Amino acid sequence: MSINVKELSDLFVVSKKKQVVNGSVSAAENPATADYLIAFDEGSKIDISETRENNQAEKTGYWEPTRIETGEKEAAGTLTQNKSQPATLAWAFAMMCNDHADATAGTTGHVHTSQMTYGIEPAYFTAVHQKGDIADMRRHVGVMIDTLGLTMTKGANLAATVGVKGLGKTDNRRITEVVSALDNVTTISYTNDIHDESVDNVTVWADTTGDGTPDKKVTVTVVDNTNNDLTITSLGGAGSSVDYHLVYTADKLVTGYTWSDLSSISKIDEFRPRTRDIQLILGGSYDGTDIVGGEIAKCEISSVNYNYAANSVSQKCFRGSSTAIDHSSHVDVGLINQTLTVDREIKDFIMDYWHESNMYPAFKIHAVSPVEFESGHNYEIEIIIPKVGFTDNQQNVVEGKWSTQSSLTILKDDSVNDYPSIIFKVKNQETGLFV
Repeated sequence: MSINVKELSDLFVVSKKKQVVNGSVSAAENPATADYLIAFDEGSKIDISETRENNQAEKTGYWEPTRIETGEKEAAGTLTQNKSQPATLAWAFAMMCNDHADATAGTTGHVHTSQMTYGIEPAYFTAVHQKGDIADMRRHVGVMIDTLGLTMTKGANLAATVGVKGLGKTDNRRITEVVSALDNVTTISYTNDIHDESVDNVTVWADTTGDGTPDKKVTVTVVDNTNNDLTITSLGGAGSSVDYHLVYTADKLVTGYTWSDLSSISKIDEFRPRTRDIQLILGGSYDGTDIVGGEIAKCEISSVNYNYAANSVSQKCFRGSSTAIDHSSHVDVGLINQTLTVDREIKDFIMDYWHESNMYPAFKIHAVSPVEFESGHNYEIEIIIPKVGFTDNQQNVVEGKWSTQSSLTILKDDSVNDYPSIIFKVKNQETGLFV
């Protein structure tokens, strides 16, 4: 069958667990099993960038460049979910914070708790992106969460945007081979099974000039995985030896490609909170367990936005082993910055007072499903922020009403309590996250 390139056929699967050190293999380089299918939105992807330079600055005797030099790779991408779910957020919070604890809730429920931690080494995960059906099937190893944005707008779903960075270490289901044969043969051999035994999944070109670059396309008429032979239309040559360059999609059962078998992984379908399910508590204080006091904000809130940034940098280092690598060696976490923006109709003057007095109240965001997943237990998402500070408090007109747009920075508690800057709690029925 022909290759399906429709994005609607995409699948995106991440590892539930973070990557870990395996002997002499660092956590960044050691892939984890990709087993968590998250329905990210169309347009979500991870790109690989590579610094490439031509040699125009060299004194070659020519006015134009004559070659390209390859550099090291790194990964970056954006994954969005405009109707986010607890499972997505529990996974994202754990990987972002590099912290996770799991407590049972009822018979089938679990409460996932993550809080901000510090460390140069992030939580790396593995991601597999199937584009179309097999337009591309790529595994990304050594990916981390660099940014996270949560958007809550009146009358809409909670939306999540995850920004990732990584090593640029990938593998895919494409196999390349160079086979030497005569230029008048009608059969050439290959090594591994081709997906679906289909001519659409193999490309053959011949290097008829002998310069190392294939220049003539070869027509494939039959794929035979039993004998690993391709039937081709002869080039019609005189019997000279040429190199045939084969590029094909490996079958998922081929040794080394079992990571690409996503057939047994099911999409998670859970409660998708809208703002009607979300409560914002302004003020109050954190007692080590929850926010005490404060005020429940209601219809005067038009939007709440949370943003996290790790300001990470992919490092391209000197060779540390017997062989060179073509990608970054690790990712360094930079200075962590977390902000909150609250658009609130002027119903009272408490936000102005906190801003003018430079006070540090606590805030809480709490989503709860209207339907229980088991008796006495609902899906829940809690974001507890023990200490925020105001950086700005501007007045704007929203829906014809005067409102304040409060820009807040989430602060680390520096009292004897040493509370974390933020605590995330998610209750659902998923288990086996992180470690």
